[in-house]
Amino acid sequence: MVDNPRWSFIPWREGDIHSNPFSDEFFSAETIAASLVREPVQNSLDARAGHDPVLVRYTVSTFKQLLTARESKWFRGLWPHLVSKDAGLRNLPSEHAPVPFLLIEDFGTLGLGGDPFQLRNIAQPDVRNDFFYFWRNLGRSGKSDMERGRWGLGKSVFSAASKIQTIFGLTVRASDQRCLLYGQSVLGTHDTEAGHFTSYGFFGEIRDDGSPNELALPIDDAVAAGEFSRAFSLTRNGEPGLSVVVPHPAGDLLAPQIVHEAILHFYYPILSGDLVIEVVDDNGAIRLSRESLRDIAHGLKFDRRSSVTPESLSALFDMAEVTQATTDGDLITLATAHDRSPPTWRGENFPEPVSSEARNRFNHGEIVGFRVPLSVHQVSADSRETFFDAFFQRAPALTRGDYHFLRQGIRVTNVKTTLHRGVRAMLVALDPVICGFLGDAEDPTHTQWEERNRHFQDKYEDGVLLLRFVRHSLASISEYLLQAQEGMDPNLLANIFFVDLNEIGTSRTTRESNPSGGGTPDPPPPLPPPTADSFVLSRCEGGFRLGRNRAINATPRSLNIDVAYEVGRGDAFRKYSPLDFDVAMLPIEVLTSGVSIISRRGNRLCVEVTNPEFAVLVQGFDPQRDIRVRVTEPAHNDDPQI
Repeated sequence: MVDNPRWSFIPWREGDIHSNPFSDEFFSAETIAASLVREPVQNSLDARAGHDPVLVRYTVSTFKQLLTARESKWFRGLWPHLVSKDAGLRNLPSEHAPVPFLLIEDFGTLGLGGDPFQLRNIAQPDVRNDFFYFWRNLGRSGKSDMERGRWGLGKSVFSAASKIQTIFGLTVRASDQRCLLYGQSVLGTHDTEAGHFTSYGFFGEIRDDGSPNELALPIDDAVAAGEFSRAFSLTRNGEPGLSVVVPHPAGDLLAPQIVHEAILHFYYPILSGDLVIEVVDDNGAIRLSRESLRDIAHGLKFDRRSSVTPESLSALFDMAEVTQATTDGDLITLATAHDRSPPTWRGENFPEPVSSEARNRFNHGEIVGFRVPLSVHQVSADSRETFFDAFFQRAPALTRGDYHFLRQGIRVTNVKTTLHRGVRAMLVALDPVICGFLGDAEDPTHTQWEERNRHFQDKYEDGVLLLRFVRHSLASISEYLLQAQEGMDPNLLANIFFVDLNEIGTSRTTRESNPSGGGTPDPPPPLPPPTADSFVLSRCEGGFRLGRNRAINATPRSLNIDVAYEVGRGDAFRKYSPLDFDVAMLPIEVLTSGVSIISRRGNRLCVEVTNPEFAVLVQGFDPQRDIRVRVTEPAHNDDPQI
C-alpha cells in the first residue's frame, strides 16, 4: 500500500513563461453534456480491443454517502492550490461540502498502454504510449491518421467539466493487466504559501518528497486501486479499460442530457452493434444498444422549436440501417477523376442508365446509394485511391433538407451544405484513406471540416478543392436526383430557391436582385410579364443561385455576375470594397454545375455555360447584410476578323 499519496504541483522556475491553459475554450460553444459524450466515446472507440461492442458507462452520482474533500485522502494537498486567487476558478465549492462526481468508464478497450513512468517524449517507431499522451501531453496525440481523434485536446473536456478543474483516472491495461491510478489538476499559474507553481498538478505516489524535483508518479498498487474504486463506486472488476472520475461536475449535468447527446452523436455505431452506452443515476440505468435505441429515442422529450423529433429520428435510424446493410453491388459508382486533377461535379459523373433508374427510385421514396471514388494525394507521397458513400431519400414531409456527415460512424455535426427541402441525405466515410483525409481537416472538437487547420493545410495536393468536393457532394448529387421529370412535385424546392421577380433594370440581358432579403419587405408589386432572360436568379441561404430559365428555349453562352453589399445611399457596386469580401477567397464558396469559371476576382465572377441545365451557387456572405446581384450576358461577335 502506498503510504502517502497526495497532490503535487510542478514548481515554477525563474524564466519560465507564465501560461494558463485555454484548451477548454475549444469546447465552450457547446453544452457540457455534448462534449462529455462525443470526446470520451470516440476515444473509447479508437481503443477498441476486439470485435465485441465497446461499452461506455456514465454514472451520475448523488450526495448520498459522499465524503467531503476535507475528509478524503484523494484530495490531500490540493485545496491550497485551488483557493489561490490566480488559480482561475470561479464558484469554488467548499472543502467541507460533499463531493458529487461524474464517473465515465469504458469496457472492451485496451486501457492506457505504454510506460507509465515515461516523463518525456521518446520517439520510438511503431511504439505507442497512450498513458504518456493522455496525462502528459496537450495539443499532441499519439494516434494515427486513421483514428477518430488526433488533436490531443479531447481529454481536456474532462477537467473542463469539473468546477475544480480536476480529474482522476484508473486504468487496467490489456497488455499487462496492471492497474494504475493517477490524477491531474489544470489551474492557472499561481502562488501558495509554499511557493510559485505552474498550471499542472498531479496526484500519485510522491518521488523526492520536499525537494525541488518533487513529482507525483502513477500509483501501481492493487490495494490503493481497490480503495479508490470503492470510494467512487467504480464498476470495473479487473476488465481492461479506463475509468475517469470528474469531481464536482460543472453545470446541471443530468442523465437525460447525456442520453440525448449520445443518441444524436453516436446513433450510427450503436445501430451497427459497435457501441453500447449506459447512463446510470438514482432512477436506474438506461442502456442504449442496437436493440433498445429506437424505443428509448421514441420516449425522449424535445424542444418544440427543434427539428429533431422521435419521428425524424426513426426515419434517420431507418436510413442508417439501410446504409449498414448495403453491399458494394447495391451502390451506383459515380465517374470521378482518378488522376491528379481535383474532381468536379458535372453531369458526366452520373453513368446512365443506372443513374436515371436511381432517380426514379428516389422519387418513389426509396433510399438510393452512390459510391464516390476519389484519389487522395499527399505532398511528396504517392496518390491513394479511396471512396465514400452517399445515400438519399425523398421525404416530402421535411420542411428543410436533413443531412448527416459521418466519419468512422461519428457524426460531424457542423459541416454545412445546401440541401433541398424534402430530402434526407447521409454521407458515410469508412475507408481508412478518406477517413484520414477528413480527420486531418477536422477542428479540435471534431464537429466541422476546416481548410486551414494545421493538420490539413499544405499536407495534400489540391486538398482544399478535394475537401470542397466532398462537402458539396450531398448537394450536388441531390441536385441531379431532383432534376425535373414527369410527375415531380413542382413546389419541392420552393423554400430553397425562391425567385425574386421584382426586376430592377430594363435591359433584356441585365437583371439586379437583392437575394438576401433583409429587413421588412415592401408590399409585393404586381407580377411582371414573363421575363425573356435566359437565366433565373434566386435566393438561397447565405447567398444566391443562378440557373436556367425553363420558360424560354435559350441558353446563355456566358455570364458576368457582380455582387455587392447593399448600401443606404448610392450605387452598391461602385461602393464595393475588397474588405467586404472576395469571391475568390473564403468564406465565399462557389459551387457550379454545367459551367466553366472564366475568372473569379473581387466582386465579379465570370462563367462560360457548357450545359443548358447549368447552375451557379454562391454562398458565404455576411448574414447580417443584404446583397445586391447583377447578372449580364456579354455581347458576342461571331463575325470573323477582317
